[in-house]
Amino acid sequence: MTPGRIPRLRAPAVTISILFAAVALSLALLGSLALADDSTTFPPEVTAEETEATQPVSPTATASSSLRAHQPGDAVDGSKATHWAAISRNYPQWLMVDLGAPQRIVKSSISWLRLEKSRKYFYRLEGSVDGQEWQLLADRTKKSAYNRTNDRLDVEVQYLRVTMLGANRGRAGIKEIKVKKDTTEGDEWTVVTPSPEPSPEPTDPGDEWAVVTPTPTPTPTVAPIALSISSLSATHTAIGESITITGAGFGSVQGTSKVFFGEYRNPVGSRPCTREAASYQAWSDTAITVTVPSMSPGLAGAPGTYHPVYAEVGGKPSNRVDFYIDPVIVVDANTAAGAILPNSTRTVQTITYPSSPNKKGAKTFTTRVTYNSDTGPRPTKGNWVASGTHNVLFKDCTFIATNSQMNPSDTGVVTLGSFADPTGQHDIYNVTFQNCVFRNNTTAGSNGEGANGVKVYHNGPGRWGDWTFSQCSFGTPNTTTGSFRRMGIELVEPTGGLSSYNTATPNYLQNIRVSGCDFETMGCMAFSFAVYVRGPDRGVLIDDCTFKGNAGLTAWGSSMVEFSGYGMEVRDSDFWAWRSVLFSLEGDARDIGGGYMAGNPCRRYFKNLDCDITREYATGMVTDGWSYIAHRDHQEHDVWENCDFNFGTATSRHLAAFNYGRPENTCFHSDMSTSYIHGYQGQVATQPTRARDYWRTWSTDCPDPASLYADNDFRWPMFGARP
Repeated sequence: MTPGRIPRLRAPAVTISILFAAVALSLALLGSLALADDSTTFPPEVTAEETEATQPVSPTATASSSLRAHQPGDAVDGSKATHWAAISRNYPQWLMVDLGAPQRIVKSSISWLRLEKSRKYFYRLEGSVDGQEWQLLADRTKKSAYNRTNDRLDVEVQYLRVTMLGANRGRAGIKEIKVKKDTTEGDEWTVVTPSPEPSPEPTDPGDEWAVVTPTPTPTPTVAPIALSISSLSATHTAIGESITITGAGFGSVQGTSKVFFGEYRNPVGSRPCTREAASYQAWSDTAITVTVPSMSPGLAGAPGTYHPVYAEVGGKPSNRVDFYIDPVIVVDANTAAGAILPNSTRTVQTITYPSSPNKKGAKTFTTRVTYNSDTGPRPTKGNWVASGTHNVLFKDCTFIATNSQMNPSDTGVVTLGSFADPTGQHDIYNVTFQNCVFRNNTTAGSNGEGANGVKVYHNGPGRWGDWTFSQCSFGTPNTTTGSFRRMGIELVEPTGGLSSYNTATPNYLQNIRVSGCDFETMGCMAFSFAVYVRGPDRGVLIDDCTFKGNAGLTAWGSSMVEFSGYGMEVRDSDFWAWRSVLFSLEGDARDIGGGYMAGNPCRRYFKNLDCDITREYATGMVTDGWSYIAHRDHQEHDVWENCDFNFGTATSRHLAAFNYGRPENTCFHSDMSTSYIHGYQGQVATQPTRARDYWRTWSTDCPDPASLYADNDFRWPMFGARP
């Protein structure tokens, strides 16, 4: 079969009808086949007549996870009274079936677990001869499947893998997976099963499957050795050095297998802050030798700076093993920054800041060295990072820039990129800030918009990005009127985009990680990444952070996270009393000269977020009346997993709603089905009794949210507090 060609089903011969008629005289039929509601044409569905001779596959199966009472073998035992079920409600989940030996498959059928009739799945079906190299057989990720789905195939495989990418509710589960095998070289089809069933079981009406007792299939082969990493030859080393990965199940040859440094591929298809090994020097089933890629440096005992190593074989990842990259330069109390910070004066001093609350209770920051641009040669430019800076780790540093004439359009307390300065900045990459404090600046700045903690305007040559902020504070010491009028971190590229995007040596902002950081109250935004829907996947990762809300004056609107690019993961973080919009997520920037997602997956993933509008840094800090979880437009295939949105009570908030109506109506395939929403809704006289009641518009143009999202494949969150 030509690689990449859609399998084509051959016309059945007359002998099928003869065989089926003979079988039907001796065995009871189990009901007629009920086709799924999925009418997509890739690949074509099998008709009920063609389905009659399909039989259970060999009872050898493995899965991504399983409930103790519902193991993988329950999906291939020929009985609908049993089923396989995943142990959690998280997606993706997969079930892999071993047919025992390579054989030609001409069609398949999957009976889905449906404890409630409304459960629908999105899935991919793949096949493999060796369990390592996989080809796509059926793609049902655009339209939902329920009850039973049937796919025409024409392929020789030993392994079949069903990957469930999501469902509108509940955990992944399969009652039975069956295939029809072509064991002849001609056009005559023969139906084969591993063993006869003693008697047919009652099934749903319309599900007829003939039960045949043919020659048993060959004995299944021994299951492959589990993929795992046991050790690394070094837990840290420099970029370009070699490390050897020891383990099992890597395969005797590399083929399409890979080694990654960083994060697993998430449910929306992105690997934030991750790079593949720079090169492969040796590959065997038990050992791999690779070259360390160019990434931000790390430090022992600071997991937010690590790039864990894992292998991916046949599309399946191994366990991850901690690893970090050695910096070339460490800027700390012992080593001065020198030419790296040409606009700063250095003072070696220990500062312990007042304890401040965060998601883990409270945090006290202590630094050992201070860099101050107020006393430098150009006080309005902040602590300027010199062009060509790379492979540098800043440790235990306080950065101060309180000048009232700093221009927020190109300057921050730390300036990593600027378009306004005559010397410009360029070629800044592989930089880490560990346990650093970006001191507050509550001034209005040169244009009245306020100041930023970290500022980047990138339009210069060279490589950019691969920056890590780990265990840092933006805005300490906090005040009840806010720490920055503008933003904690602001990253910007031109609205028209760069002239080109080089993914081999990235000339665009990418691989930005913010881990374990505290964002004190901001007037405008805590984190803003404005690329105006231009460029490749940005690989943004925000994890284990506390965003303490909005407070103080601002010339702009207020939110916590703003993003207008592809590829961002936000997880395991807390968000406190925001003022207007918690997440500003843009997919259409054409009105200001930017790009347009135009139906492309946004690759934005949100997991384990605690969004509590009742949690304030100080009582009465948030006083305005409008508040939204997200303002989205033209965003597709975003996933919100296990998040909790708490709007509090009428006494703790004036008004609260979820989103604008019309811009939100441009979003498709948004999955919030595993998240929760609850609390006061100030736009309605009667308080919500279901999740969709939080979706309201500015006016009465669409009073019924269900009508607004009827054709958007929107999966509502659950109503109530997260358990």
